[in-house]
Amino acid sequence: MAKAKISLPKRILRASLITLLVLILAGGVFLYFATTPMQPGDFYNLPDTLPEGAPGTVIRSEKMTDRSIPGNADAWRVLYLSQDMHGEAIAISGMMVAPKDVDDGTPRDIISWATGTIGIYPECGVSHTRNPFSATSGLKEMIDLGYVVAITDYQGRSTAGIHPYLIGPAEAYAVLDAVRAARDMVPNTSDRYALWGESQGGHSAMWSAQMAPDYAPELELVAVAIHAGALDLLTISEANMDKPLGSFILGMSITAWSAYYPDAHIEDIVKPESRKLFDKLAHICFTKALGALLLGDVPIAREMMLVDPSVTEPWRSIMIANTPVGPVDVPILLTHGTDDPLIPIAVAEQETARRCADGESVTFVAFEGVQHAGSADTVTYTVNWLHDRMMGIPVAGACGE
Repeated sequence: MAKAKISLPKRILRASLITLLVLILAGGVFLYFATTPMQPGDFYNLPDTLPEGAPGTVIRSEKMTDRSIPGNADAWRVLYLSQDMHGEAIAISGMMVAPKDVDDGTPRDIISWATGTIGIYPECGVSHTRNPFSATSGLKEMIDLGYVVAITDYQGRSTAGIHPYLIGPAEAYAVLDAVRAARDMVPNTSDRYALWGESQGGHSAMWSAQMAPDYAPELELVAVAIHAGALDLLTISEANMDKPLGSFILGMSITAWSAYYPDAHIEDIVKPESRKLFDKLAHICFTKALGALLLGDVPIAREMMLVDPSVTEPWRSIMIANTPVGPVDVPILLTHGTDDPLIPIAVAEQETARRCADGESVTFVAFEGVQHAGSADTVTYTVNWLHDRMMGIPVAGACGE
């Protein structure tokens, strides 16, 4: 018995094909936007010659209308003067967020937020993205308490160049000059400020704290808070050599260091057959972390390296030189998750012990089960701790008190 043929009307076939094409196109568009970082716009194009002015002078600003801005705040995208690691004048971008009643005559203290690891190329800056405050912890809480919040992109993120990743002085200039920029453009800001950073931002905040007395003596640093800070670069490098995540971190750091240290050459440390992938890893922006999925399986860092940078010059000396060990004469808060897979909690524990032995005021809090990025609890604790310091409440339970 012959089987009957079933034929669909041409209009149904045509509609099905169109639907399929639309779905494929929509999927491609979604994939593109989910994996491709935004490029900075015209706001970030710099003049051929920078204007004269002191570090922190605002070159350009524009009001932001992003929906993620707290409802009781105004925000601006800014370009401000700063300097690079060699003391040459540069322009750095960032954001300023202030309570809407900032011009009521009440002096507003400042919190300078130091962003963590995002990437080392201009497209990796946060201020030009569709969700510019995604990397700023506790923004609403800080605004609700009346603080002006200064957020730097750092050198080479959003603006042209390569970001000097984990190069301490360059990070500190950006963070401290963001405080000056806030005072330059936001009415009724005081000269009192605190520093707060996570991961790379913790590295930046500690460098800023130890450099502040000499670099920004006109400002009054009150306290510094750090979560999962990159405070011992040798230990962090050693801990990540056998992890795929270490390939991203070393890809960014080695690429950045080779751009700023004349004796540091990528070809001396990365296997030739791994160089193409290594360069791709260095270009990942964690503003679009799904882009890493397009790389497929990422090998552990050790498989890509000719040598271990933590025991090989000049890389070892670069790590030592950029580990913040200088004295800090204001209260320090160190928080860390017990389950951090990137920076061992021992880094914070050893930093606490060393600074306590030197007579500094350090409060260390371990958060059980918390991983690298922190949690709502770490944010709440930090905001409250910073607010108490800004209100002049003595530290309880810290060493050195």
